[in-house]
Amino acid sequence: MSLRKRVIDLYKNLYHMGKEYPGGSKWFHGRLKLAFSKNKNVEDPTQIEQLIARGEFVVKEIEA
Repeated sequence: MSLRKRVIDLYKNLYHMGKEYPGGSKWFHGRLKLAFSKNKNVEDPTQIEQLIARGEFVVKEIEA
């Protein structure tokens, strides 16, 4: 799977999880957009992998 597809899937997954976030979906979606747009210019595949791993960790924390 390409890195781009993985990033998009991660964003979608987090977005849907945010709909039920206790702090409010509007707050969560704003933070999500900010986090992804802050890193939109990253081109190094190794760094992208690290950011994906961090995002997957956040998914696990939300699920717990």
